[in-house]
Amino acid sequence: MNLKNSTALAVLLLGVLSFFDLFGLEKAVIAILLGSAYLSESKGFGDKYKYLVYTGVGLGIISILILTVIMLSKSPKW
Repeated sequence: MNLKNSTALAVLLLGVLSFFDLFGLEKAVIAILLGSAYLSESKGFGDKYKYLVYTGVGLGIISILILTVIMLSKSPKW
């Protein structure tokens, strides 16, 4: 397994794990940043692991959106 495959798998795992922790915000942010770096570096190449990266980044974004909605709904009303 080379570095690109490992990076793609790490992005996917971080995106999935961001849902299973109480506050998985740090994992979601790392998945988004690492996935963005991966996609910008592999631009123009025929990469068969891009779907893993897209899935991991998408899961990270969804996790952040869900956490934001939960935090806003639990915030005190001013």
